Amino acid sequence: MEFFNFGSDESYELFLWLTQHRASSLKEQIDLAADDIEVGPKQALALAIEEFVCENIAAAGHADFGCGVVADLVPGDTLAASLLRCALSRIDFDRVAEALLRKAGKWSDES
Repeated sequence: MEFFNFGSDESYELFLWLTQHRASSLKEQIDLAADDIEVGPKQALALAIEEFVCENIAAAGHADFGCGVVADLVPGDTLAASLLRCALSRIDFDRVAEALLRKAGKWSDES
């Protein structure tokens, strides 16, 4: 997306990956989030994205956990675990959600 501040390269990379590799399931999540009046579209989508990331990290064998603060959930003292924790801590799920809603034309200032 042109002229959108993702706040970090990691947030932008997650946005790109989601739009390139998860387009069909992402459309469904965006539609569900856009109709969420309880927590609001941005928060609903941000939570769904964070849960998706958590599940994929667990499926890759990096951790066995429930969702929460993603970066704190990667165990180990290996270089790979340290780099993964660092990258995950820099993802702003709210900004990624806002960018996805904007791209889908479902963003409003009340979101």
